[in-house]
Amino acid sequence: MWLVYPVAAAMAGILIWALNRDPSWASKLNTLLTARQYWHSFNFKELMFLGLGGVVIVALIFLRINGYFADRREKLEQKAAAAWNRSLAPLVDISDYPDRDDLYFYLETGDRPRLLDALRRMPRGSRSLRAAVAAIDPDLLDEPA
Repeated sequence: MWLVYPVAAAMAGILIWALNRDPSWASKLNTLLTARQYWHSFNFKELMFLGLGGVVIVALIFLRINGYFADRREKLEQKAAAAWNRSLAPLVDISDYPDRDDLYFYLETGDRPRLLDALRRMPRGSRSLRAAVAAIDPDLLDEPA
């Protein structure tokens, strides 16, 4: 039953589009929307509410689809961050960087493998995450003022 209104709104939109294919459709629509006598006709009210309802339903569907893809992107990014943190953990001997778990998000995509390589080049037992970050991106070590 809830599908009746969007279908009617779509049909009304198609009908209005078909009747007003000439370039002056915007002025006709403006006249239709601003003329007070049209508001008192029952059919105009129905068309307005159906049209607005259809626009709202289409907007809600768009927002839902957009939210789905945003959640999916975020989950994939969280999985990638977790995998990168698992590969970082065995290389770090001295964990002296405060936001170790968020380091994946702070670094650029190309800097992440460079950080792992910098840690691999350090001698075992003295692999400092802070020193590796300083070698890759010294701006990340700046303390907030």
